[in-house]
Amino acid sequence: MASKVRELGELAKLSPAEFEEAVGPFVLVQRPPDPLLQRIALHTAGARTVGMAHRSRMAEQVLSMGVQFDRLQVIMPKPRNTRQEFTVGRLAESDLPVLEPSVSGRHAVIRWDGDDDTCFVRDLDSTNGTFVNTSEIGTREVRLLDGDSLCFGDAQFIFLAPETFRSHLIVAAQRAQR
Repeated sequence: MASKVRELGELAKLSPAEFEEAVGPFVLVQRPPDPLLQRIALHTAGARTVGMAHRSRMAEQVLSMGVQFDRLQVIMPKPRNTRQEFTVGRLAESDLPVLEPSVSGRHAVIRWDGDDDTCFVRDLDSTNGTFVNTSEIGTREVRLLDGDSLCFGDAQFIFLAPETFRSHLIVAAQRAQR
């Protein structure tokens, strides 16, 4: 389910409809987690989480993700139904596993509604919270928009529509050819 951006460059050559079929209705783009933090998260899967980020710097860190786009990691959830919920968490059985110590075992739910092409996120009473554009969402369900920053604890993502992600892949490919 997770791939590196540089592995997906060939997909940009597909038509927009074929591209969306290949990646799904949205993607989550993330700076690859530190390997040490991933090992800690795997070892402590059932334990209480630990937060480490300085929330005031979170927006700056998410915005800097675009600097080395080809090194980023991409999660491509592909709904099997018109409406589907994806659990986000550190547990292996999560639909969208996020291996960082600040992420709870069952951290949040991302809900896709294909009838309206809308996506929502809801925190599952996690220890370190869920943030959209640096604002903690608490117990509310929040609609995600193309380009929103999305953080589960300290794990930082950018939520992108397929056409936006495809545009970024095309630009990255053009830069690589120079």
